[in-house]
Amino acid sequence: MTQRAIFNHYAYSGFTVSIGIFLVTLSGYLLAGLDVAAGLAMGAICVSVNDVPTPDRHKLLETLSGLVLGILTVTIVSVTRSHTWLMGASVLGISFVAAMITAYGRKAIPLSFSIFFTMILALSAPSHGDKTVLIKHFALGGFIYLCYALVVARILSFRTRQQALGESIQALANYLRIQGNFFDAAIPMDDCYRALIGQQAVVAEKLQGARDLLFRQMRSERDGMLAATLVKSLELFEHLLSIQVDYTGLRNHFAGSDLLMFFRDISRKGSQDLEYIGYALIQGQLPDSGVNYKAELYAIEHEVGRLRPSTGGEGQRPAAMVIGVYDKVLHSIEQINQIRRASHTPTPPQEAVSGVSVEHFLSRTSYNPRRLLRSVSFKSPVFRYALRVALAMGCGYWVDLVLPYTAHGYWILLTIAVIMRSSYSVTRQRQWDRILGNIIGCILAAFLLWATNNSVVLMAVVVTAVGVAHAQATRNYRYTAVAACLMGLLPTHFLEPEAQFLVAERLLDTGVGALIAWGFSFVLPYWESNNIPGLVRNVLKTSAAYTRTTLNFSPSQLQYRLSRKHLIDAIAALGSAGRRMLDEPESQRRAVEPLNTFITGSYLLAAQLASIRLLIQQRSGELNNAALPATLANASGNIAAILENSDAKPDLPPLPEEIPGVPASNAQLLLLHRLAEIRDGARELSELSEYIGAREQTIAAPESPSSKPL
Repeated sequence: MTQRAIFNHYAYSGFTVSIGIFLVTLSGYLLAGLDVAAGLAMGAICVSVNDVPTPDRHKLLETLSGLVLGILTVTIVSVTRSHTWLMGASVLGISFVAAMITAYGRKAIPLSFSIFFTMILALSAPSHGDKTVLIKHFALGGFIYLCYALVVARILSFRTRQQALGESIQALANYLRIQGNFFDAAIPMDDCYRALIGQQAVVAEKLQGARDLLFRQMRSERDGMLAATLVKSLELFEHLLSIQVDYTGLRNHFAGSDLLMFFRDISRKGSQDLEYIGYALIQGQLPDSGVNYKAELYAIEHEVGRLRPSTGGEGQRPAAMVIGVYDKVLHSIEQINQIRRASHTPTPPQEAVSGVSVEHFLSRTSYNPRRLLRSVSFKSPVFRYALRVALAMGCGYWVDLVLPYTAHGYWILLTIAVIMRSSYSVTRQRQWDRILGNIIGCILAAFLLWATNNSVVLMAVVVTAVGVAHAQATRNYRYTAVAACLMGLLPTHFLEPEAQFLVAERLLDTGVGALIAWGFSFVLPYWESNNIPGLVRNVLKTSAAYTRTTLNFSPSQLQYRLSRKHLIDAIAALGSAGRRMLDEPESQRRAVEPLNTFITGSYLLAAQLASIRLLIQQRSGELNNAALPATLANASGNIAAILENSDAKPDLPPLPEEIPGVPASNAQLLLLHRLAEIRDGARELSELSEYIGAREQTIAAPESPSSKPL
């Protein structure tokens, strides 16, 4: 765990950010003294907020935007600071604009926060002296850091992409480890599904991040090597999803048996194997030969051999299920080995992606002003968030003016800015992380200022804190809060050395800021429950599209991969919203148990469809005939109609009990059984969506909605 915390592309990014700020600050200190160094450091720190792992072509736009908007922010604060009411209006306006920028999506969040942070640091600077000096020093420091960031990004481009790929494989390893819990009958199925669906969202996010970094730059065979490894990882993810359909049956028939224990142990070994591959990529090393699966494979083969004589009568289906899962396990091990081989085998870029156009799989980032204008509406959660945070920041500024002690308004405002988010649940989580982090950070800052007046030592601490905050911002916010506390307090010591630092007052400022942030989180709120119906409809829509593509006998590879991606992303988005909703007031929650059942059922529907595709691929000799495409097309239309149109449910024709012209075989029976399960699962999803409110109510709500998997 310690190694994973140190060796990842977030930590490397934080380290390079620290080095850049240190070089900018040290250069200013050696050439012009402490005052200039402090101004340069302020510019570098604010621009560095936008220096996150991103494709090379986006790096310039993001860091340059941070510099330009930062200069504009410092200028506004410097000009209006001597007039209380003008400064208050500036705080309101800057905060509103910074929050509205989040309308451009997650990629714009660093830019939004950099504006907040720049405004707050500018407020913390001494108010006396030439106003243009700070602006010039800020601009110069930010520009020098921007140039540094672009050079470093180009030098470390391959390593950054390699580390992002390693992180995604490690997330997949954790997904496989959680899957192994299904073979442990002591762990409730609901708990297993809850953990697995949560991890599925993490895997989907990591894989998308890797796609954006890897697929946007494929020029050499080394780039193709990374792309091929990612494609193999995506194939393994789909394969692991297809295994999910057999877990309930295995538990029902073999609970407490050695067979389940062997399957659990081999899943954990597979997870360990993937972990090794991901860690090797993060460190830039060749992965080793992997773990040894022989003991578990021999044990499972022995158990399978014992089951084969009982394949007639009642024992036919359980035995076939075990044999099928065993075959999938063997295939999973081979896929892990393929990932290992791909990770160190140079590959031509087009061969790596099988000639498929990768543009369709990349995140779309548009900075069209129309997108911002469309968000100016009380129906927009972004607009409501912008008004909410602007009012909170204005309140914080006013409270600073009336507090009886020597308050530092910038500290109250910084607390509000880092705590308040558009989501109530994230605001609530960050509130306690911020308070605890500030307590620790204030104590550390007080100790450092008491122990030494050495400016070089203190600046080194600030630089290190910047790196830690940068590395942990999306991973462990409590660590970021501690580091951000040092970042916010120590630079003001350089800007205004005669100012006295009092721990009690800074902690009181933290409490005041946290209280304001919490209170304003109820102003113009936009609860997660408002998003749930739309997200449910999106899952139904993408499930129908995935159904049509999967049950097409000869689907386009591009269309199949796109529909698979869209469904996984849709389920992940709904699951994340559902978890956030549970952190909101109970009065704002919507149909919690039916929603949990819907999420689990959607996941299982995707798993059933993936298993159909795998069955057709692996046993095409038993199924391939002229009648099969028509049977699949009939089933596809049947199931898609259920998912898309609730009114179509009653009159749909039943699926055939056999495929004309195909001898009754295990493959045929299994295919028809899977199709029937998919149809029944789709019908239950449709009914649940009506109960949740995603469709007009046409059925009676169930008396006691089950939270168990479909």
